[in-house]
Amino acid sequence: MRQAAMLRQAHDPEATTESLDALSASSFMAVRRAVAEHPNASASALVRIFDAAPEKVLANPAWMLHLIADPGLFDQLSALARVEVANWHRCPATYVKWACRRGEEAVLWRLVMNRHLRPDLRAQATCHLSAEAVERLSTAHPSGDLPEALLWLWRLPSTSAEAAVEVEALRSLIAWGPRGAEAVIRWAGTPAEVLATLARHPDGSIREAVAAHAHTDEATRAVLAADPMPAVRAAAEAGPPPEPSPDPSPASTEAPLEEAPDEAPRRRRSFGLLSR
Repeated sequence: MRQAAMLRQAHDPEATTESLDALSASSFMAVRRAVAEHPNASASALVRIFDAAPEKVLANPAWMLHLIADPGLFDQLSALARVEVANWHRCPATYVKWACRRGEEAVLWRLVMNRHLRPDLRAQATCHLSAEAVERLSTAHPSGDLPEALLWLWRLPSTSAEAAVEVEALRSLIAWGPRGAEAVIRWAGTPAEVLATLARHPDGSIREAVAAHAHTDEATRAVLAADPMPAVRAAAEAGPPPEPSPDPSPASTEAPLEEAPDEAPRRRRSFGLLSR
């Protein structure tokens, strides 16, 4: 069959799945790209021609339907295709979960840098990167601070269902070292069991922050009350700061109280570089 005839068939709105499957193996690039846009194209056809026309496959509404019907479709993609999906502005949450389980660094890296993803999904992808990968990501920024994707972790509302981050992922984040531990302690949604792990952290400022965290349970706070560092013991005795009143009174004419001189430096030390 000549290329012109194959193109007409590929552009035919009534083309069958079987005919499109055959056309997806064509040696003509134009024909394969036309199949990539066809809504009747099968999952196998789209996988076969993904590398030749990734932008057209991703823009095809049938592609998303195939992914919803068969999440295992991700395993059939080539390495290039997996990275392209991670870059996609409509990358589905199911792909992020799959990528976190697979642990492929190149894919996770792209998910972390995909600004179109929900913040909680970017945070989850960050949590599954290796310590070496995160270090490279961190040092790639001129400021030397944590990458933006990691900063998402403590910007998430602790009560949001979308903000759930697995306990093991948080523990992996702690294992990175001071940067990871500080990220976890700054997040309002960190659960008590993870805080119990951080209560044994060698950095006293981390233990001090655990003592002041709202989710720290009484058993952990009791352990911290016997900590060798006076600042940690004091924070454990004081407990978390009181929650703001839901119905604040009208603004007072009195000047606001200034923070105690010895409190401000202690709080800044607790959060290290993250407070900068």
